[in-house]
Amino acid sequence: AQLILIIDQVFWTVGCTDAIEEIEKGKNKKALDEWFDFSIAQIGKMVEIVRGELTEHQRTLMGALIVLDVHAREVVRKMVQVKVNNINNFEWMKQLRYYWEKEDDDCFARQTNTRFRYGYEFLGNGPRLVITPLTDK
Repeated sequence: AQLILIIDQVFWTVGCTDAIEEIEKGKNKKALDEWFDFSIAQIGKMVEIVRGELTEHQRTLMGALIVLDVHAREVVRKMVQVKVNNINNFEWMKQLRYYWEKEDDDCFARQTNTRFRYGYEFLGNGPRLVITPLTDK
């Protein structure tokens, strides 16, 4: 479960970064809106999976994945609302972002100007608390 969750977060970071860079370069001013729409569709597909037959571990994983992705969707919603248009915008920089860095062949977490190697600490496959603007701070 842990690897699936971190891969999901890395791909979310890549998707957001690509969308913001498309806006910044003048290629597509609606790129974040499109990424937001993709997020909604993806969560809808995950809900369909949860409604089907799953093992207890699969259901717990999907629950954690949905909690993370709903929070990620709300982050994108906020970035669309405030019209984030460059990669150094604080609304983007303040987010906890995960990157796979090829030169170190490892995952790194970044927030503002900090960078930490992902520690792969095992937290178990348990339910997640819902992430709200208050718990996000």
